[in-house]
Amino acid sequence: MAKKRAATRAGMVVTTIALDKDLHDALTEASYQDKTALTELIRQAVRAWLVHRGKARKRSRGDVSR
Repeated sequence: MAKKRAATRAGMVVTTIALDKDLHDALTEASYQDKTALTELIRQAVRAWLVHRGKARKRSRGDVSR
């Protein structure tokens, strides 16, 4: 079974991040277990964090409309 990856890089910005070795090792293991590319796992984590951050910011402003 092939790894899950983005269908294309069109419209994406390529960036570089620095990870602690322990974090990189854990991410590599998750990538292997889930058969998902590291970059895809990072995109998923960033998307989830941004959703969570947006909800947290709305709550801190008193916006309960969620």
